[in-house]
Amino acid sequence: MIRLKQLLTEQNLNPYILSKNILGVITWNYPAIEKCKNAKDIAAIIKKADGTFQDDEAAAEAAFMAMTNYSTDINKVEFFYEDVSMALGKDTYAYVKNYMDTSLKYHKQSIDVSMKRLSSLLAGQKEFEISDGEMSREYPEILIRRYGEENLRKYKRNVKNAFRAAKQWWSTYLNLLETQLNFDHNQNQQKHTAKAVAVSRYEPRKTYTPGVAIVNHETIFPLYLKHLSKIKLKFIYDFAKTSIAWVSPLDNDTLHVNVALTIFADSEKLKSTFIHEIQHMLFHIYPLNPDGKYAEIGSRTPIKTTIEIDATLIQNLKNAEKLFKSYGIRMYDLYKIKTTAESSSKSDTDPGYTCRDTEMGSRIAAMRGMLRTGERIQPKHFVPYINGSLTNPNPEWILVCWAQQGFPDFTQYVNKLNTVVKTDSDSKKPEPIKLKSLVPLQTT
Repeated sequence: MIRLKQLLTEQNLNPYILSKNILGVITWNYPAIEKCKNAKDIAAIIKKADGTFQDDEAAAEAAFMAMTNYSTDINKVEFFYEDVSMALGKDTYAYVKNYMDTSLKYHKQSIDVSMKRLSSLLAGQKEFEISDGEMSREYPEILIRRYGEENLRKYKRNVKNAFRAAKQWWSTYLNLLETQLNFDHNQNQQKHTAKAVAVSRYEPRKTYTPGVAIVNHETIFPLYLKHLSKIKLKFIYDFAKTSIAWVSPLDNDTLHVNVALTIFADSEKLKSTFIHEIQHMLFHIYPLNPDGKYAEIGSRTPIKTTIEIDATLIQNLKNAEKLFKSYGIRMYDLYKIKTTAESSSKSDTDPGYTCRDTEMGSRIAAMRGMLRTGERIQPKHFVPYINGSLTNPNPEWILVCWAQQGFPDFTQYVNKLNTVVKTDSDSKKPEPIKLKSLVPLQTT
């Protein structure tokens, strides 16, 4: 089967459209959509439903039903769903949830109902681990049939190279004098000690930092760097998961990578993802910033399912539109962030996720990994994620948290992001500090 590796362009949707009026409003042929067997066409319909003011959610729902009803063979259903996701350039369910409330019933059933049916068909069928050893003749049969051994070997190399690059980024970042100085500055500001700080508000477990009474870079950073050399990769093939990679405090040495959602991911996306996940690991050893620093960028923001439109919000949106005007950003682009923030909070089973301290720390780290070493995050770096020309969950979720706070002055907001263990110092730099106990980075 020829795999779909590129973002969707324009498709011929005529078979799925009954009529279109002078304003471009479409009357969809829902029965034709539900019978569609072409992944690119399904993806085109879902993409066309994005960003309109008409009832195109029903078209997206019909497209989901087409995937559910594609075949009685669960393998074929799975492959079809993956093909649609690849044509979209993003997991199909995650793509749709960005622009609509998938739990609402418009016609026959909600998208959530269709997704539950897909998940129930596949539950327990395709989840298994692949050892971190060399993948040769030990490929699971489903992967060999689906992708071929040569593609899997290329994939494994791609993942390992991105993993090494992510670890090297963290090693370089932690060894920067500016990082060390600002870590100490932020910690001293609030006089936090290891004994006083829990891992996070949502994870009551205590940090496993051993024997540390005074918190500074000399006591904490050696632990960070030692941990980098201990991280191991595990591969999972799980169609039902929406996560492409994850870590767990219960197994803090292991970075899980979902083959089903990363098989054709490029190296930069993988590197950004791994930088994000490694921050979670380091956070569990000891947070890179005290609570107050995370609070400044919104970690204590009450998450709203409806962001009220009042005089303050309107003025904030106008100010943001003015800031981004030279980049071609319109009010509509900003309003879409508001809609995304509301829809994500309605469907989120873990509402604190949006602006959580460790999540924001990981997103900021991943964004820094996308820039030159030491470069400050600037408002312009968010432009392609506001207008939709690029997709990356790290800047996108930072924007969602900004929206949940009512779109405060974005320049000031970004400046606060840069104070989270930043890589440049506003104060006079003392003589370099030599860390005798740093453990050199080891690659796998």
